[in-house]
Amino acid sequence: MLLTYMCADDIIKYGSDDMQTKVTEFNDKTNFASNEYLHINSCGKNQNQNRNFSILRSKGRVDFHLIYVESGILEAEVDGKMHFLKKGDVLVYKSHQKQFYTHEKDTVNYWIHFSGLGAEGLLKRANLWIKSVYSLKDGNNISGVFDAIIKEFTIKDYQHKLLCEAKLIELVAEISRYATDNYSCENTQSKNLIYAVIEKMREDCCEKTDMETYANMCSLSKYRFEHLFKEITGFPPHRYLLKIRLEKALYLLNNTMLNVSEISNMTGFSDSLYFSRIFKKYYKVSPTKYRSRNI
Repeated sequence: MLLTYMCADDIIKYGSDDMQTKVTEFNDKTNFASNEYLHINSCGKNQNQNRNFSILRSKGRVDFHLIYVESGILEAEVDGKMHFLKKGDVLVYKSHQKQFYTHEKDTVNYWIHFSGLGAEGLLKRANLWIKSVYSLKDGNNISGVFDAIIKEFTIKDYQHKLLCEAKLIELVAEISRYATDNYSCENTQSKNLIYAVIEKMREDCCEKTDMETYANMCSLSKYRFEHLFKEITGFPPHRYLLKIRLEKALYLLNNTMLNVSEISNMTGFSDSLYFSRIFKKYYKVSPTKYRSRNI
């Protein structure tokens, strides 16, 4: 049995093509172009557990439509060509672009309709304008961002529109990041390791920690750790640690009445004379003169 349901230009078909029921028509109030910068017209999560169903919008919509496949298969026609979207794939329909897609049984996907004066620019800035179908790499948090948008859109708590706008930008940025050929899961893991080391450096900047300790945190040899650290940050690890110490010294000089000797001890330098020499080397002025100029 085939059940066809039409919403203005939207036609939804359920079941097989051996029988067709009467078509019902009404206006879709969520299909509009907003004059706000970004506006979420509607959003949700579809869990199709019963049977296949297809959606046809022969004239598209005035807003933009984005679908993320969490599991299963979504069959979609884009510019006359059929695509079979699987887990991790994203479909972007532009304004007034024909939409025709089929949710196969047991498919789970997220969807969002959005508009606004900045909608087109957002997609172009994220490099999601030329194509309509994108395959994302592993490790993304697209489902989590969608869940946050749906919650805000549903509950409508204070400032939900602003939060939805921010989350929409985050969603598009996440898709762009994981859809690009420049993204590497291995590279991201390496960056996370180095970031953890940097956080440890900030916590322990007043202590004398050798580079072997930081290398062990990453389960790397000292040579490999130093090479990876410089590749990611642009600095050798000992120089980056010195940078952290000097930045903390600047903060203390600007925001406390501690003397130079006390600041030297709190930032991990062996003595105040060595601290003053290093400080002057990098900032072309002694700590004392720096403070007097900024009082």
